[in-house]
Amino acid sequence: MSIFSGNSETAWSIYHKLVKDVAGGDDPPVVVIPLATAQRVEWDTSYDKWNLFLKQNIANAMPEWGSLYNRSAGRDVAQEYEALLDRLSIKFIEQGNVDVARKKQLDDARKTARDNLRTLERTINADWRTYCADTPANERLPRNRWEQEMAYSADRASYQQELQIAEGAYFLEINNAGGRLAEIGRAIAALGAREAKIALPSSQETIGDETQWESYFQTNVLGDINQFKAERVEHTFTINESQHQSTTYSSRWGGSASFQYFYFFGAGGSTDNERIQKSWEDDTTEVKVTFGNLNTFQINRGQWFKGGLIREYLNDIDREFWGPRGRLNLIPTGLLLAHSLQVDIKTTAENGNYAYERHQTSGSAGFRCGPWRFGGSGGSTSTYESTTVVKTETGLQIKDTSGRAIVLAVICDRPADMLAGGPPPTPFFMVRNRPAAPILEKARLDALPVAGKAHLYDLSEADKAKYIAYWHEAMKEASRPKVQSSLK
Repeated sequence: MSIFSGNSETAWSIYHKLVKDVAGGDDPPVVVIPLATAQRVEWDTSYDKWNLFLKQNIANAMPEWGSLYNRSAGRDVAQEYEALLDRLSIKFIEQGNVDVARKKQLDDARKTARDNLRTLERTINADWRTYCADTPANERLPRNRWEQEMAYSADRASYQQELQIAEGAYFLEINNAGGRLAEIGRAIAALGAREAKIALPSSQETIGDETQWESYFQTNVLGDINQFKAERVEHTFTINESQHQSTTYSSRWGGSASFQYFYFFGAGGSTDNERIQKSWEDDTTEVKVTFGNLNTFQINRGQWFKGGLIREYLNDIDREFWGPRGRLNLIPTGLLLAHSLQVDIKTTAENGNYAYERHQTSGSAGFRCGPWRFGGSGGSTSTYESTTVVKTETGLQIKDTSGRAIVLAVICDRPADMLAGGPPPTPFFMVRNRPAAPILEKARLDALPVAGKAHLYDLSEADKAKYIAYWHEAMKEASRPKVQSSLK
């Protein structure tokens, strides 16, 4: 049987070894996860803030638990890191023996205030987008004026003050407690500090309108993408029966968790697809991939993210938090990029002719070879206009002529590898980490929590002022640059 037959596990395993070797290996807790579908690198534009949005968009995304990279819907590193801090906070509170009830009350109050403010901000942003879509640009009010007239400014100020009071009271209490609780408090303050986030455009249409930008946690992919594309140091991957397979492609993921249902070849939209796909699988003997250059690019997060804290308190969280269905179970630390992709396929003349004709006459449909998706107006690796297909004596040659780089793999830390006894077992029937996040309906103000409900106790004006002042001190301290410790 050909290595490309069926679910092509052998071919994917060979490819995995080639990728992880060039990325520097994947000794625990590092895992190298090739993309199931290689993605174009589009942060090479002249708009710095748009480039930064695109970089943080992949760098902060949570991967699915599996040997091929797929993005986990509705989850990001900051969200799951915050969940970790919340769990550690309540756990250390419950392990204490002084004022446990009051600390739990303060913890609940600051989380409620935080969530209330976020709900309000989502509502304001949604309403502003609707207003912009429905109102010609020359007739729109400036955003600050619009917020004032809609009474959003006053509501935001009230919710922000509520959060400052709730967090200030919490920070003061746990700082006095000292030890682990104080450290978690400082981490929560760093996550909430103003410097933790940056406003960025989330679409090309909003690049020129900063009033429609949203806040994202500071995350960057280091390195000059244009310099990388200008450099040429060729690398070749050869996938055939004589190549060594990966020793970790399936074993580190529990087998059933691996996304091994990806066929190596595919050409959707054709009535002949099943017959042709089987012919490609059975009759192809080699896929040789040449890159103009390959290199790894490090992911850097702002000081809102404390990697050393994860290692320090790894065993204070239930094991499932780090496992296959866990929350912060994979933390992207780098990307493997390539450019000037060329694929040479040894196959029959019939298969070569089919792909050639398909590209010439039905380019909009596209086709796939391994993780590379060519053709089609929305091709993930290369569009029809930037793909050349040439018949050769041995089959077919495909080139990406877009001039853009592509992401081949995401390099991650996997905290579960540092647990005593290793990661929790993978369920036999592996379900993706969690269902997609529900779509939030646009809430009206009358459906929002009433400001003040976050508090389960009465406060004097003097106490409010004291907690607000302490909140400002905590944020000032959290904003001071510190040396970041890594997970490894």
